[in-house]
Amino acid sequence: MTPVDGETGIPAGRLPGSGGTRPAELVLYQDHQLRVVRCDQSAGRMLQVSGQIDAANSAALARILTGADGDGAVVDIGRVTFVDVSGLRALVTSRESSPCWTHLRNTPPYVQRLLTVLGWSRTPEETFAGPL
Repeated sequence: MTPVDGETGIPAGRLPGSGGTRPAELVLYQDHQLRVVRCDQSAGRMLQVSGQIDAANSAALARILTGADGDGAVVDIGRVTFVDVSGLRALVTSRESSPCWTHLRNTPPYVQRLLTVLGWSRTPEETFAGPL
């Protein structure tokens, strides 16, 4: 599967056969391990990250997070099943270098522990925000 960038992303729109709609979604990146989707909701912009973050895709994730536009985005990593040090570094350094996103949401406990052990968390409420 080839990566998808924001310019050629896939809008979601209507759910097939449901008659309903879901929040506007745009696939910003996708490979065989990782998927990053931008969801515009009434509460604001959210980036949903799912899959595995490692050395093969952490640079792409960092570019997306650093380039996030808008007045603040929530980064939901609740569907991340694996993250290595390069992935943690992408989350932390992009957070420090970009004022565009506000906090992590649905942070898995193992990611919270890793960030704390590595000394990469400032305060629990700033880094490890729960569901909105």
